[in-house]
Amino acid sequence: LYFDKPYFVTPASTAAQTAFGLIQKGMAEENSGALARTVLFRRVRALLLRAHGSGLVAHTLKFDYEVRSAKKAFEKIPAGEIGGEMLDLARHIIKTKEGSFDPAGFQDRYDDALAELVKAKLEGRKIKPQTKGESKVIDLMEALRRSAAGSGKLKDSSKGKHKAVRDSHSRRKVS
Repeated sequence: LYFDKPYFVTPASTAAQTAFGLIQKGMAEENSGALARTVLFRRVRALLLRAHGSGLVAHTLKFDYEVRSAKKAFEKIPAGEIGGEMLDLARHIIKTKEGSFDPAGFQDRYDDALAELVKAKLEGRKIKPQTKGESKVIDLMEALRRSAAGSGKLKDSSKGKHKAVRDSHSRRKVS
């Protein structure tokens, strides 16, 4: 929750390589990190330095006041029992969708759409606004059954609602 952005850290000069190598190797062998402060973009930032490959990665850290309490965020979720066929179907779907993480597989659709919009404007093409379709309430059990049956897609009546959920997850930065 506290990680913000990663930065690669390398020695600034050949004179600094020995000290850098000593710190990097020591941190790698001890599987440890270091906390530090620096000024980035006119602001004091907390950092976590860790060995990564033959270098170091400095993750900027969020301050405590910037991180929302998980307890408060989840307090309104009712403690309900979920089980039976629904849970079995959910587990089955998860197992069939498992795979390796490949960051190259993620696409910044917002950035792509913005670039296309700018290109269209420069070329003088007419820009038509996109409208959202009306989302319909679906039967969760039926949606799970369809997904487990191998179709992998929900019928048109449920696309609007579930697409928005997928889109919101795909826009998150991963580092």
